[in-house]
Amino acid sequence: MKTVPRIEPENDGTYQFDNILVEPAAHRLERDGRPLPVEPKAYMLLLTLLRHAGEMVSKDVLLDSVWGHRHVTTGVLNRVVSQLRRTLGDSSAQPRYIATVHSLGYRFICEVQCTPPAMEG
Repeated sequence: MKTVPRIEPENDGTYQFDNILVEPAAHRLERDGRPLPVEPKAYMLLLTLLRHAGEMVSKDVLLDSVWGHRHVTTGVLNRVVSQLRRTLGDSSAQPRYIATVHSLGYRFICEVQCTPPAMEG
């Protein structure tokens, strides 16, 4: 089994797609400059998908990176994905952001602008 390295949020810059801004270091999610309330697990899920934008991310990888080796069912993952879709104003029937890869995982399908973090020093 391949393990996914845990990525510390401070190493991320900011992500932007459509009118939505994600700033991992500040744990911020905004639409048009207004904060979007999001549960911590849904936020971690979004970050994992954004880091692999355009790629299929398997359910195992998502469960691992968000819940960290705990025994969590895919039902819990599906619930958090629908919660995240609601927050982003996305739908599973006509996805703009998160597409389901049937029985395998999910893919972030919107184009993402990634700004690297400012270097200290």
